[in-house]
Amino acid sequence: MLNLTYADAILKDLYPQDSIEKLMNTDTPFLDKIEKSSKEIQLVGRKAIVPIKHANNQGYGARAEGGTLPRAGYQKFSDTTLTLKYNYGKARLSGQTIKATQNNKGAFVSAIVDSVSDCIEGLRKDLSRQVWGNQSGILGRVLSANNSTKVIVLDQPVEDVCKYIKEGMRIDIKTAVGGTEHGTSLTVASVDPATNSFTVGSSDTISSVIAEDVVFREDSDGYEMTGVRGIVDDGTELDPLQGLARSTYPWWKCAYRGTATKLAASVFRNLIKQVRKIDGKRSDLAFWTTFDIEDKLAEIMAVDRRFSEAEVDGGFKVITFNKIPIYSDDDMWTQQLYLLAMKSFVMAALGGFDWVDNGRGIWLPAHLGTSGVDEYEATLCAYREFCTFNARVNAVETAIDATL
Repeated sequence: MLNLTYADAILKDLYPQDSIEKLMNTDTPFLDKIEKSSKEIQLVGRKAIVPIKHANNQGYGARAEGGTLPRAGYQKFSDTTLTLKYNYGKARLSGQTIKATQNNKGAFVSAIVDSVSDCIEGLRKDLSRQVWGNQSGILGRVLSANNSTKVIVLDQPVEDVCKYIKEGMRIDIKTAVGGTEHGTSLTVASVDPATNSFTVGSSDTISSVIAEDVVFREDSDGYEMTGVRGIVDDGTELDPLQGLARSTYPWWKCAYRGTATKLAASVFRNLIKQVRKIDGKRSDLAFWTTFDIEDKLAEIMAVDRRFSEAEVDGGFKVITFNKIPIYSDDDMWTQQLYLLAMKSFVMAALGGFDWVDNGRGIWLPAHLGTSGVDEYEATLCAYREFCTFNARVNAVETAIDATL
């Protein structure tokens, strides 16, 4: 008989801890480059201590022969403290699936492969979304809602309006992060990207939902990771950052935060100039932008030799500007162009991705209680927070007009 003990053995054989990372093959280019071992920063319980160097030794000076030597200087550091964020994913198998495949090991393995891989990739992709955000967790902004048809139309705060709204997702709709709830634990029944809309369940109530309300994953707002949009900032998107107020410490602001500008070589040159004002030349700089802006660069590259192609790690080619690579990521907000010092970021983590195992295996019955269901669940967890050693060495243009 195929029981849960046997099922758990299959799962552990196929997905030991060192294989979880190998399954993370979703399109998360920035997250792939950034993730580092948690040993690089100090972890104290559920908090991380990130030291920030904000001044160099200035004990230098020219003197006459026999003159008094310069006074000794020293570097200045401040410690920032951040709390790790807890992200979870759940895989589920029905009792019927287990029963139907009890005489076919291959079929059951396939069921496990699908449910586990989907859970890992889904959580990974959601973390990629978070790492480009501003800690708010906003998935979309409401333009209109119709309680009769259960249809909600979204405004356009992100490139693809409905890109983060998925069928089967549970969502909350509020006035703001931590604000008044106008729709609680709604279920997304269908999504129509052509009309920037989605439909919730027939029993859901959205009569209170109004324009300018914002959409979050169920119970997640206020608990998501900090992202690039909040870090590479002057306090407009996020303040304080890692416990330090940018209004108090100007050196904790990014090098430059621009606004509306036309896509051109001058935009790239300006970002480089702004970063070099702060930290001179760096070898770890990379531009990051959206797919639509990257597509337009091919047209500029044809007439501007400062844009070229070069091979980067992984053996693939990217467009470069003055030999600085230009990458794109599907999870960026629309109209963004960043110049990032990649070594200024770190992922503080308490361990890696891991399955919760209470000693009885990772698959636990979900049918306990009078209203339960005949299903079994496994829980994946990731305790981490995205942070920076130096926000000052990064720059951004926040509203690029890519129409040439």
